[in-house]
Amino acid sequence: MEKKWKKLLAVFIAAAIVLVSFGVSDVYAAQNTKTQGITKKTLKLDSTNIKLTAGKSKKVNVRNTSGIKIKSVKWSVTKGKNIVKLSKASKQSVMVKAQKQGAAAIQAKINTETGTVTRTVQVKVLKKGVPQETEEPEATVPTAAPSDNVIEDTSVSELIHYNMTCSEDGKRLLDQSGNGNDAELFGVNTELQQNQSLLLEKGAYIKLPEKVFAGRNTMTISIWLKNYSGTVNTSAMFAGTKEKMPVSYWLLNPSNPAGRMKSVMTNSRNVNEPFNTEVGISPSIASKGTDGPFTGTEWNHYVTVITTDSITGYFNGKKVGTSKLDMKFSDFGNDIVAYIGKSSYPDVTYTGFVREVQVFQGAKTDTEIAQLYDTSKGEDMELKGTKSEIFIADRADPYITLGEDGYYYFTASYPMYGARDKDGYDRIILRRSETIEGLKTAEEKVLWDESGSKTAHRFIWAPEIHYIGGKWYVYYAASGSANNVWDIDCHVLMCTGSDPYNDKWVEKGKFQAVKGDKTSFTGFSLDMTYFECNGKSYVIWAQKVGNSNLYMAEVNPEEPWKTTTKAMLLTKPEYYWECVTFPVNEGPSVLIHDGKVIVAYSASATGPEYCIGYMYADEKADLMDIKSWTKQKTPALTSEDLIDEYGPGHNSFTVDEKGNYIFVYHSRSKECYEGNCGYGAEDPLYDPCRSARIRTVQWDENGLPVLNQ
Repeated sequence: MEKKWKKLLAVFIAAAIVLVSFGVSDVYAAQNTKTQGITKKTLKLDSTNIKLTAGKSKKVNVRNTSGIKIKSVKWSVTKGKNIVKLSKASKQSVMVKAQKQGAAAIQAKINTETGTVTRTVQVKVLKKGVPQETEEPEATVPTAAPSDNVIEDTSVSELIHYNMTCSEDGKRLLDQSGNGNDAELFGVNTELQQNQSLLLEKGAYIKLPEKVFAGRNTMTISIWLKNYSGTVNTSAMFAGTKEKMPVSYWLLNPSNPAGRMKSVMTNSRNVNEPFNTEVGISPSIASKGTDGPFTGTEWNHYVTVITTDSITGYFNGKKVGTSKLDMKFSDFGNDIVAYIGKSSYPDVTYTGFVREVQVFQGAKTDTEIAQLYDTSKGEDMELKGTKSEIFIADRADPYITLGEDGYYYFTASYPMYGARDKDGYDRIILRRSETIEGLKTAEEKVLWDESGSKTAHRFIWAPEIHYIGGKWYVYYAASGSANNVWDIDCHVLMCTGSDPYNDKWVEKGKFQAVKGDKTSFTGFSLDMTYFECNGKSYVIWAQKVGNSNLYMAEVNPEEPWKTTTKAMLLTKPEYYWECVTFPVNEGPSVLIHDGKVIVAYSASATGPEYCIGYMYADEKADLMDIKSWTKQKTPALTSEDLIDEYGPGHNSFTVDEKGNYIFVYHSRSKECYEGNCGYGAEDPLYDPCRSARIRTVQWDENGLPVLNQ
């Protein structure tokens, strides 16, 4: 279950983004005016990004307009402990001192009367001699020498066209415009990917010929991107000055920390805070431009038109907005750089696919840009999935099983409806019906509640019900501490009778590791599932050991709350689609079909990037030998494969009344993704909007499930 991992990373590692937390529900930007209390806006830090020079200090203050009392604030350095030092910490503020050049992150764990939230500050420490960030108004400095070769021609003509064809030696991206403007490749795998694209990952980037941009005041820049960077500060395309905090630039980010398209240009020179001079689409100061559209991991077309007095952004052929410019691009001078995949800023490099890059002299019209979108679109970019309806609303981590008694049983995480809800994440629910369809309207019973437990406490997540060795069990995640909801580990319930819907359940406690296993269940663990194969019983679960990985062990069906072998690391996040925003593998489920043992699991953070991947092994193989397993290099199901659904994940499998395999999963609807669900202003932890859905499994030529039909 992803909700808990996101919150954990907000507690234990530096969060790159305040608005997205590891493994908890996503929050989107629309404000719910009916919601009161703590939100990202009413309880925040006055700075989220600081730039200092070594030896300098800055105070970070807590800003609280929620009306809810702060009981305490714990300040800590979660990244770069040798980069910055903290002093004078209090409930109101902390002093940050830069020690040496590098990047750091500071976390404030704010304990209020209604719960605990975390807020994060990113710190960049520059070498001595580089001006530090100040609280003074924008400091305008003398303009750099403008280009000595200003191009006044405004007629439209193609300057660059990259269709991703590379030179034989793999060093250059070949210009198809006929102008000879080849680009240099750095760390790029030149094997062409989907839709004639290149994949940029692990720091790879493309250096563009700066002569194309220098001195040019009017141009149209077009690029297709499939973003796997997540919602972070990055640059998919950039042209500007060379400083580590560039004074003058144009920058395109497909998904900023708020999840929106960003295309901006600096509008004056400010060596202290150049980002605060940005205008355009989603500038750093929102009032200086237009909010960009929310974007996901699907293919999108981004166009920017820059003229002598304006910058205009387009998304998938439609105009987003126009902002006035007081500064011309030629004012940046000749000493500039241009990239695809990075900028002069020391931000993370772009991860994702890129195709069909074109730069034109002159400004294309709205009609021409709409035509450019249609003509440059790839053949395989249309939505391929079928539309589905919500099966059971507000039930994440859904699990359905068919019992030997002929009943279908459904369980899932019981949500919180906002931060003030004291009755969420506190119980295990169960429905049953003679048909899958009947589960939609079946009575939902509470088979167990944490209020009477001495060993398992809120938060209660991701229950699964299994029939093991002639008895019914529920595997679930719970906190082992009544005073700390994040002390999460795998726990077990056992039914004392043969009727799981009506008979009594008792606790078997926290899952126990075999003697000598010093790794399993020693940290944050959850999302346990169970399966049997060739007379052996196995469990797979997610556990944070560095990142969120999946582990596997054997169990005795007579005591299925204890492992009988040491845990094997089954998979860790390694591919681009597993590491968006945060590196995550979680939510395993198992399907045995046509001689294969198939493990489906969820990956990445819980926005539109949340997705499902596969591992599989021959069912006759030694499943506790990692060499028996094959891991798919590409995702099996993403938001791109669905219609008006986002972040599919944490699934299970069952069979319907006719014996067809059924895929059970959760996702968010378009309404929630766009922040119109009523919980847009809530902390992500308290967003209940993930809902259970079902689909019939189809099969591909390799015997693997097709999940979007």
